[in-house]
Amino acid sequence: MYNSGFVSGSDKILNRVAYTTDESMSNWTTDNQLAYKFDTANTSHNLLFGVEYQETDSSATYYDAGADGTPNLDLSNPDYSQIHADTLPLEAYRQNEDIEQSQLGFYVQDEMKWQDLTVVAGLRHDNFDSSTEQTEATKGVIYNKKTINNDASETSGRLAAIYDFDNGLSPYASYSQSFQPVVGSNFITNAPFKPTTADQLEAGVKYLSANRATQGTLAVFDITQKNVIVTNPSNYQQKVQTGEIESKGFEISGSHMLNDWVDVAASYSYTDAEITEDEFNPDVVGNTPAQTAKHKATLWQIITLLTSSVSTLACAMKAVCNLISKTQTNYQA
Repeated sequence: MYNSGFVSGSDKILNRVAYTTDESMSNWTTDNQLAYKFDTANTSHNLLFGVEYQETDSSATYYDAGADGTPNLDLSNPDYSQIHADTLPLEAYRQNEDIEQSQLGFYVQDEMKWQDLTVVAGLRHDNFDSSTEQTEATKGVIYNKKTINNDASETSGRLAAIYDFDNGLSPYASYSQSFQPVVGSNFITNAPFKPTTADQLEAGVKYLSANRATQGTLAVFDITQKNVIVTNPSNYQQKVQTGEIESKGFEISGSHMLNDWVDVAASYSYTDAEITEDEFNPDVVGNTPAQTAKHKATLWQIITLLTSSVSTLACAMKAVCNLISKTQTNYQA
């Protein structure tokens, strides 16, 4: 259920739209790796080669009763018992998608250690293919049927370094790229969507006590996502790929073993996420993406009940607190 604004001329009667979805998915993945260790001069190397392949078959059927087929809601006297799935005209609009996807990735990584300095460098190349059979119908009558083919390839990299001091402190810095295939097409150009990419910079310091009972991390980060899907807030079917989101912040976490069977851990993070591009709704530029917590805190307690040479039995309690910004958009960019 979602709303489409107030009825014309009213400030209390809300237009609503009822919908339902029926989805299924199957996936299989294989990841094969080959590791090789060797030394050159004063540097030790841990070289890793890998090949990953996955296939995903999914289907989704979307039914929509439309505003005309969904009872309005009077906010001054709300009646939440009006909706009955068996009487809604959900065939007013139906969209069916059958999606086949495959992804093949090759990656190589070298972990190099020279005295107390460790450097990790890696590259990955992905090839992605998908085919989407899309059918749209009104009251059982098909009026649109099309096939969307999406082929994409991307090379991403990672570079990180950490230095271990004798006092347990280890400053580090890293730069990484990511690649996320996107299914669908631009409703204006009908061109298949490009992969969503991201660049992340992170720096901080880690701590590990001599007895390994206490550890902690303080990190700052800067993430930029590009080619983010942007949806027209007045028509959820209209999507383009011009969005961009920047996220900056810091995180602090720590854990301590109270004794042989009780561990406690806590963390706090602050994220300043901002929409920096949005073609359909430029008014939300500068706002926080929906469902993004500015403040997040967690507290863990882990109790080990039983341990042996082959297994460990433990239980954990976790408390989480999220504080959501009031300036968020009313849809996910």
